[in-house]
Amino acid sequence: QGLLVRNLHVAVSEHFTAGLLYWRLQAADVPLAGGELLAGVDDGDLDQLLLRAKALAQHSKAPLALAISSQHDELISLVLHTPQGSYGQTLRYTARRHQRALRQETVVMIAMDMLRRYLNNWSPVADYPWLDRIAQR
Repeated sequence: QGLLVRNLHVAVSEHFTAGLLYWRLQAADVPLAGGELLAGVDDGDLDQLLLRAKALAQHSKAPLALAISSQHDELISLVLHTPQGSYGQTLRYTARRHQRALRQETVVMIAMDMLRRYLNNWSPVADYPWLDRIAQR
């Protein structure tokens, strides 16, 4: 509801989570402005993901965009683009015993937490005890 009151919509770009983030946001009645699923695409590093999120927001005419990279080894990047700028982080997922589905759910939770934190005027980037932050922008 806070997004609708503020007239904010969210565009989504996903690779590793394969549409799960979009589905979760839609189920929560988040106003979505479109999205993209990337498969078989090398989405590069955190800086390239920051650019992708900004471009998606502009293309979708959405003030907000969430982007999730593919997973390379144990690393995955997440970005939140806002009218005030973009926030990104690359995390090392250290819980190797987790199956892919649980890792996807965890990454979706982090992306949604970034959005929640932004809407509460907090830093979108938080610490998670089971993940190591490798990079942040």
